[in-house]
Amino acid sequence: CHPGSRRGPCDVRAVHVFLDGMSYQTVRAKHVFIAVWKTPELSDGPLIVHDAKRAFAEVGQPVLFISVAPVDSPPPPEELRKYMGEHVDEMLEYCSELHIVIEGSGFMNSAKRLAMASIVLVSGRRKRMFVQEGLASLRAVVKPADREALTQAIRRGQMEGVLKSAAASDG
Repeated sequence: CHPGSRRGPCDVRAVHVFLDGMSYQTVRAKHVFIAVWKTPELSDGPLIVHDAKRAFAEVGQPVLFISVAPVDSPPPPEELRKYMGEHVDEMLEYCSELHIVIEGSGFMNSAKRLAMASIVLVSGRRKRMFVQEGLASLRAVVKPADREALTQAIRRGQMEGVLKSAAASDG
């Protein structure tokens, strides 16, 4: 696979869905990469960084990386949070922006978003890392150039059963 290639499995016009049997599933359309968590595990840390790097290499440009924690997804274990904190700079080498979507309303999900937003704020990466309530709010804040690929990734994720939330069906 060569960055910018328009042939074979690296065709950047294609929409890819990866069902890796891990504790997350991924969907990609063009340069938009969505990882939907089921049960986060420490072993997924290196894999998610590798997936971002692979997507970057395949599309030949930084990817818009979206991490989705569904309403019923447990929080990541402390070891995974630590790993991701230590490797966020590496992730941002491959990503134009990193959006963390923590779905759901109510006190617990709001508290999770607030905690994540606080981490982003003190990290000094608030211009490239963002916390969202759902995919509908994400659509409103991404750059206009990213919206078509985001819509394609969301639709593919819905068709494949990777994205199931009500927020994914808005728009």
